[in-house]
Amino acid sequence: MGRTPSSAADPLVGLSIGTGNPLSEQKAVRGVPRGPGGQGVTLKRGELHVWRVRLREQPRLEPTAGESARAARFVTAPLRRRYLRSHSALRDILGSLTSSRVDFALHEHGKPYLPGVPALRFNLAHSGEMALVAVALDVEVGVDVEHLRPLPGFAAVADRFFPPGYPPPRSARQFFQYWTRLEAILKAQGVGLYGAGAVIEGDWMVREIDAGSRNYVAAVATSDQSLEVQIHDYGAEEE
Repeated sequence: MGRTPSSAADPLVGLSIGTGNPLSEQKAVRGVPRGPGGQGVTLKRGELHVWRVRLREQPRLEPTAGESARAARFVTAPLRRRYLRSHSALRDILGSLTSSRVDFALHEHGKPYLPGVPALRFNLAHSGEMALVAVALDVEVGVDVEHLRPLPGFAAVADRFFPPGYPPPRSARQFFQYWTRLEAILKAQGVGLYGAGAVIEGDWMVREIDAGSRNYVAAVATSDQSLEVQIHDYGAEEE
C-alpha cells in the first residue's frame, strides 16, 4: 500500500497489499496511445497503465447519445463538462488499445466492461478537474482519485464507511489517502460503495500513485501483486 502517515498498523497490510514507497516504483511514460493496437503504448500482461486526464482540456471525441443523456442529469455545467470529458478520454484510450468496437456493458453493481474485449480490464475515476483511467489485461483493476478539500466531518464518514479495525484518520488529508486506497480495492472487486464498511476479502495490491498535482491523492488496486505500474499523461506529445 505504501507508507501511511499513521503509526497504527494498517489492517490492509495483512492482505498482502504492496509496501514500500509507491511513487518510486512507478515508471512515468508520456504520451497517449493513438490508433488500433495502441500506438505509443503496447499493453502487455504484467503491466498496469494509468492515464492522468486533465478535465479542463478539450475532449478528443464527441459524446455518445448515452453520455449526453447522462450528462444532462447533472445540475451544474462544470459537472456535465467533467463527466463528458472523462468519458471521452476513457473511450479514446480504450479505442487505441483494441481494434474492436468500444461498446460498454455493466456488471451487477454497475462496473462497466467490454463484452467484445473481455481481456481488457479498466476503471475510471474523477474528482475536481482530474480523472484517472487504469487499464490492464486479464486482471481486475480499480482506481480512485480525490481532490483535497476541507472535510470537517471526516471522522464520522470514516466511522461509517471504513472496514472494522481500520485506524481512524487524523486529518482530512489522511482521510482522503485512506479513502482512495479502500475505494480502489472496492472498485477492483466490482462492488464500489456497496462494499463500504465490510471486511475486505482477498489478496490485493494497492499503491498510492502520483495524480499529477499536490492538490490530489490517488490510488490503484489490483489482484495481481506483480504488475508494474506505469503512469501516462493523456494528450501529451510523444517524446
